[in-house]
Amino acid sequence: MRATLFAIAQLWGFRGSGAIAGASLLVLLGGFAAQRFLIDILSGIFMQFEGWFAIGDSIVIEPSGVAGIVEETSLRATKLRSLTGDVIFVNNSQISAVRVLPRGVRQVSIDLVVRDESEGRRLFEDAARVMPVGPTQFVRLPWIEAVDRLDDELVLLHGRAAVAPGREWLADGFLVNVMRERASEGLIVHGPVVFEIDDVANRRYARATSGAERG
Repeated sequence: MRATLFAIAQLWGFRGSGAIAGASLLVLLGGFAAQRFLIDILSGIFMQFEGWFAIGDSIVIEPSGVAGIVEETSLRATKLRSLTGDVIFVNNSQISAVRVLPRGVRQVSIDLVVRDESEGRRLFEDAARVMPVGPTQFVRLPWIEAVDRLDDELVLLHGRAAVAPGREWLADGFLVNVMRERASEGLIVHGPVVFEIDDVANRRYARATSGAERG
């Protein structure tokens, strides 16, 4: 082994006692590189075999939070394109989890508690009307999905919206601020509160909780 290290060092131009040290460093670095390469390959094999995502999917990679559209996959790395057009390469070993966005957009719910239903509806619709709509913004204008009357004075408006991934601030920032600025004094009791939802998850959760109640 010592002779092998010495020969490697000679090839790289090292002399004397520094030859062994230099060769040892080269072998160590090569070992780390090979290990990283193998981990990338194994991770890529498992992800493709289990079908974590496919080309064209909109995903968020954990734990880094990198988001984009999958453009290319290989056993060693995954290529994404962000909404800003940046091309991002991620080593497969750095992907510990993946969130695949249904239909490629963020579905959000907007809950707003008001004192008057008609004024609350008018406020919501007026704010929604000025929201930007497009492939990388709101997919469509926010809308009111349901209304719950809590008592004689309080009404809960359930709104919905769909935004491009990475543009969540349009819903939980811009839309919320416009509503608060345009609301008449005393109209809003609570909210607006914005949170992400998924219809499939909601249906499955409803079935699970109904089964638990029966049990």
